[in-house]
Amino acid sequence: MKFTHCCKEMWAHLQDERVDGLSMGDTPIGFIPEFREYGLKCQGEGTTARQDIRYCPWCGSCLPKDLRDQWFDVLEKLGFDDPWEQEIPEEFKTEEWWMERGL
Repeated sequence: MKFTHCCKEMWAHLQDERVDGLSMGDTPIGFIPEFREYGLKCQGEGTTARQDIRYCPWCGSCLPKDLRDQWFDVLEKLGFDDPWEQEIPEEFKTEEWWMERGL
């Protein structure tokens, strides 16, 4: 099972594909699958900052609630107290963990 985004345009922008002949590679939008977070990338040299968004800029759909807190909670229950430093299961590096749990 693969997660689908709200519309064709969102999917294309996140895949660096072409929509109606236009390259979407410069679109300042990102998606973090393990947290189910959408955000606008902040422009600037060397920055990795972003602003979370709650609605699709193309179709206006309400985006699903992010799962960042749940990601940490589930890993903690599995015995991982520092997932940034510990080797966590592969499923937690993608959307697989929350899709399998029906979140």
